[in-house]
Amino acid sequence: MANLRRDEINRSGVNDLEDERGVDVSQIQAQLRLSVPERVRTMVAIANTKIAMQEAAKNQAALPHLETLRDQRAE
Repeated sequence: MANLRRDEINRSGVNDLEDERGVDVSQIQAQLRLSVPERVRTMVAIANTKIAMQEAAKNQAALPHLETLRDQRAE
């Protein structure tokens, strides 16, 4: 990785929208324009959404198993 100033983002990725890791540069810049409390609120909201999605996926994966058990008990 090149030596960059603290506020510079290396745009040596596939295009000018991503850095060398494939990370969206505009998303990073938008986060850096936020105040710390705004950034924390954004990150907490994202984390809560991710947790909710994981829980929903886990519950959805359990449904076929529960339906099988219910069917077996009905027999």
